[in-house]
Amino acid sequence: MNNTKFYRNAAMLLLAGATIIPQCLAAPAMAAPAAKDSEPTASCAAKKDSLNNYLWDLQYDKTNILARHGETIDNKFSSDSFNKGDEFVVVEHQKKNITNTTSNLSVTSANDDRVYPGALFRADQNLMDNMPSLISANRAPITLSVDLPGFHGGESAVTVQRPTKSSVT
Repeated sequence: MNNTKFYRNAAMLLLAGATIIPQCLAAPAMAAPAAKDSEPTASCAAKKDSLNNYLWDLQYDKTNILARHGETIDNKFSSDSFNKGDEFVVVEHQKKNITNTTSNLSVTSANDDRVYPGALFRADQNLMDNMPSLISANRAPITLSVDLPGFHGGESAVTVQRPTKSSVT
């Protein structure tokens, strides 16, 4: 039980660092918008380095950090069926839980307004309830690639300098 709390606290620290560092870097630019100095102040850089070192030194199990050990369930399959034009549609409902695996952790299309490649979500109860909270922070450039026949070298990749929902989707 204490182990799980430690892992969740470590995740919260990681996400807090992801929000604090960009704000620290953006503060000088907000104070003096006319200044073209792109380098952060020495104290801000020192804080960033010390926070990065602390976060990199944390020891935790990445596959267990978002595991939820809740109720045990029996999957009882219920289904609804209806006619839709020329088709007979059957919808099957299954209750799932995620324990010790992140491969089952997903955000469904019901949250398309928040989900895009490179999006960062807060690791909290809202994520477990499929209502993720987006973290607003500047992102580093990301490279998106597609593996399709006929593409060679860098033809199937594009680098997005400032990834946001509008620039990635």
